Amino acid sequence: MLLPQLEGRALSRFLVASFLVELWVVLWDGVAPPLLPQPPLWLQRGVLVSAVAASVALTLRLLWVDARRLRQSLSGAEAAVRLRDEFLSVASHELKTPLTPLRMRLHGFGRDLARGAPPERLRTHVEVMERQVRRLGDLVNTLLDVTRLGSGRLELAPEPVELGALVREVALRFELEAEQAGVQLEVAPAAPVVGAWDRLRLEQVLGNLVSNALKYGAGKPVHLSVDAQDGWARVAVQDAGIGIAPEAQARIFGKFERAVSERHYGGLGLGLYVSQQLAQALGGSIGVQSEPGRGARFTVRLPLQG
Repeated sequence: MLLPQLEGRALSRFLVASFLVELWVVLWDGVAPPLLPQPPLWLQRGVLVSAVAASVALTLRLLWVDARRLRQSLSGAEAAVRLRDEFLSVASHELKTPLTPLRMRLHGFGRDLARGAPPERLRTHVEVMERQVRRLGDLVNTLLDVTRLGSGRLELAPEPVELGALVREVALRFELEAEQAGVQLEVAPAAPVVGAWDRLRLEQVLGNLVSNALKYGAGKPVHLSVDAQDGWARVAVQDAGIGIAPEAQARIFGKFERAVSERHYGGLGLGLYVSQQLAQALGGSIGVQSEPGRGARFTVRLPLQG
């Protein structure tokens, strides 16, 4: 594209047989390198056939842009490969983690069963095995959800949900885990809050937040509360654990991101990512308020419908 102020001068110079004029073109990135045209070619009766323009600066600029784009593409591809390798390594480790105690419990269950152990001991084996199977299933479902979210194939089934009742159900599901961790799990009483949401997906979001609160809560009480305001329902999950640094609070909702080292806490780094994506699919969002050493408060906001 020629600069408008140069169009007239360019055309007049092209209509002579011998010239040397410096023009400018504007590239897609806004840069305007000089262009040095060569003499035109003519047909009979002075009709202009064509003109060839050559510019070393323009050519170099185009080559530089192409090289930069290629470097960016290669850098992006290398980063994607590193991310994939890291994910496969972590996923492999996390999927193996529940298998080891499950295998040991199965062996112990068979041994105690053969010895005629009392029902209470056998029941303990079964409870542990159920917990490990559930954990393994949760990991697999998380990986599947990441695939569905990435491909846009997540399906929702909204239905009337009383939020307070659902929160109590989620707390009840984690009651044994909280007891074993020595954590008091409290649900504040609240007036009924009803909306149209996908129950299973919302339960998954709340379960992820409660699970994190138990993991990072340093053995201190975890509080759950429900309220509604200005057309929005809110569920808050509050712990008094290690907290989250301000610079980490935005990125923890990213894929494979953690606020702490996986060496100390484990996990795929996908729980908050999946939870945020699901909350957004439900028309809401998840926010966090935290200070290092003073716990974290995660709040789920959902639109009230009907």
